[in-house]
Amino acid sequence: MASVIASARQSTSSVFDVVTRSAEATSQLLTTGILGIDMLTAKARLMHDRVTINAKAQAAGIKQEEIMRAADQHADFLAEIQRKNYSDPSRQQIFEAALTEIQSAFDAA
Repeated sequence: MASVIASARQSTSSVFDVVTRSAEATSQLLTTGILGIDMLTAKARLMHDRVTINAKAQAAGIKQEEIMRAADQHADFLAEIQRKNYSDPSRQQIFEAALTEIQSAFDAA
């Protein structure tokens, strides 16, 4: 009878050992999975940050190009006005009077 009890205890102990090892293996598997997900999340954040930085840099470059293009067009406009006004002094007086009138209308608004 003692050998049956000892055998039962040993079998029960073996079952608990198997269950314990299975639980430990499952725990390690879950930990590895969580670390993998954390790594993927970090990589996704890094990629998002890179795309955001590149988009902002590209937008800044486009904005700078637009500013420079507008400045160039404005410089051409001013040069054309200057050329026209120097060729005809009476036109320069009319231009200055119109400019003053328009400026005062903008200031009043």
